[in-house]
Amino acid sequence: DAVTVSAQANVELTTCYQGTASCASAMQAYPRGRNAVVHTRFELVQLNAADRACRTHQFAADRTITDDAHHAVGYSKLSDIPIDDACGSRSFLLRVYVKHVSGQTVKVDGVQSGVTSLTNGIAFNNFR
Repeated sequence: DAVTVSAQANVELTTCYQGTASCASAMQAYPRGRNAVVHTRFELVQLNAADRACRTHQFAADRTITDDAHHAVGYSKLSDIPIDDACGSRSFLLRVYVKHVSGQTVKVDGVQSGVTSLTNGIAFNNFR
C-alpha cells in the first residue's frame, strides 16, 4: 500500500490590460504596464469516511504577473504527505485558491480553444 501522497498543480494566469484580446472588455480596467499580484494557495485535503476534510496540507505563494509576459503559469507541489489512517479514508481533494492582491485584473485560464487544458492538478501515491 501507499504510505505517502504527492501532488502538483499548475494554474495559468493572464493579465487583462486594456486592448488585450485575451480577456472580455469588461475585465480590462487599466492600461498596459500596471502588472498584477495574486496570492495562491494549493491544498491537498485527505477526506474522512463521510467525505469531509480530515487533514489539510498546503503550499502558499504570492505571484507577480507582468503585462509584458501577459500569461504566466504558477506551479505548486506538495511532496511525501503521510496518509493518515485515522481519517478512515484514502480519498483526497485538490484545490487551488487564487486571490487578487493588487494591480491589473487577472483571469484564470482553464481551457484554450475548448481542447487544451491550461490549469491542471494531479495527486499520486508514493510506495515504499
